[in-house]
Amino acid sequence: MQATQPIDAFVINHSRFSAFIISYMIVATVGPMLLALHSSSSTFGLSLLAVLLVAISVFEKQARRPFSKRAEVTVSEQAVEINLYNIKTGDPESNTQYNYSDIEWFTTAKAAKNDFTSFKFFLRDGSIASYHFYGQKTDYKNSINELLFAQIKIYNAKNPDSKIQIHTSYFTTHRGRVVTLITGMLFTAVIVMEAFLKPQVIPVTSIPVVIFFFGVVLGSIIDYRSQKKKLEA
Repeated sequence: MQATQPIDAFVINHSRFSAFIISYMIVATVGPMLLALHSSSSTFGLSLLAVLLVAISVFEKQARRPFSKRAEVTVSEQAVEINLYNIKTGDPESNTQYNYSDIEWFTTAKAAKNDFTSFKFFLRDGSIASYHFYGQKTDYKNSINELLFAQIKIYNAKNPDSKIQIHTSYFTTHRGRVVTLITGMLFTAVIVMEAFLKPQVIPVTSIPVVIFFFGVVLGSIIDYRSQKKKLEA
């Protein structure tokens, strides 16, 4: 499998966009929860929570645009080349190439919505390169993830002494397990506090957040094992 034509997509500044989403979710969750706790009726707070959560889902594409650039990604037999352009003017902003021989570990993620794809390269010089894409204009077999895995498998077969490996998932490490345990204990404390103050708000505030968090943890572990199996197949 080869890629001679660049893949058109959008690249997003993940750290800034994540900070925006986290801030939004904190306000959208904590605000209605406090209203529910300090009012005689929790209906308004719960309705506001539902509206805010639906709004970010409906207007997700518009929310991403201020943090995005247009990208052309070429995955060849020797390297991954990324050209970035200003999303408004189309002017070129950067050109970066990553040779497979310079990559020690990598990890990827993919979601069906917006053809979301991300990859992170851990280079042999100690630096890290991370990109998050969406809106790929290609089919699944020729998507960034699939081409990347195919070319790295070919590289590994030709270079058994310097294979590129899947980077360990954070939640499979000792530190990740400790963080998960501590977070679980904090969630438990919050639920107990809510149960003591106002039990009726628990099912629609804390419990969904707990389910979401542990869903992320479980998904991360499953994704790591899946990628490792795919690379070694």
